[in-house]
Amino acid sequence: MSQSSCLLFGYARVSTQDQNLDLQLDDLTKAGCQRVFQEKVSSAKARPQLQKMLDILREGDTVIVWKLDRLGRSLKELFTLVDDFQRKGIGFRSLNDAIDRHNYRTGPASFQSVCLSGRVRTRHDSGANQSRLSSCSCQGPGGWPSQGRAFPSKLKPRRELSKPCMA
Repeated sequence: MSQSSCLLFGYARVSTQDQNLDLQLDDLTKAGCQRVFQEKVSSAKARPQLQKMLDILREGDTVIVWKLDRLGRSLKELFTLVDDFQRKGIGFRSLNDAIDRHNYRTGPASFQSVCLSGRVRTRHDSGANQSRLSSCSCQGPGGWPSQGRAFPSKLKPRRELSKPCMA
């Protein structure tokens, strides 16, 4: 297959309708994705945009995700998808998990190790974020720390800020 016909496909997903895809979309665009499939759906439900992307992938293409957990919630699902990509000659990159499986020089044990450590880190990060939120004395819109940023004129802060709560 000629190099010019190989495409970079991005896949972005958030679990609920009120979550925002902007950060993922920005990073996937910066990574050079020519086409980005996006959806707001729990990974436990049918993901029509993921299926649409899987249906059009061809040998030489590369799938790029922002983080592993955007592609699949279970390790089994991740391993199955990446094994399918490898078998079909499709590259795979995760921008925030240091995975670039375009040439498959690293062995499957390496990929499994990264997946396992990523799952542990995700659980740790989630707990750390909850701790930061509950201990934060000032919160901005949606309960997230405002970090001293000005509030949009239509939104009012939950509490007056005397100082930013996070450096």
